[in-house]
Amino acid sequence: MVMFATVLEVNCSNLLVKEFPNEQEVIVNTSWACRFNVGDNVKIVYNGAMTASLPPQISARRIFKMNN
Repeated sequence: MVMFATVLEVNCSNLLVKEFPNEQEVIVNTSWACRFNVGDNVKIVYNGAMTASLPPQISARRIFKMNN
């Protein structure tokens, strides 16, 4: 699965992003979190599994920074 989102918050092991177009906030677990900045638009590749927590969480396989 692929998700397009904007980074809202950067932590050591995860990102808080706002998915578009539906604007749902999602925690993205990744060891590459520190490579991104608040405001970055990203393409996230993940296995399709999403937790039922609030906010939901996914584990990224790959994350690509897109041109803003």
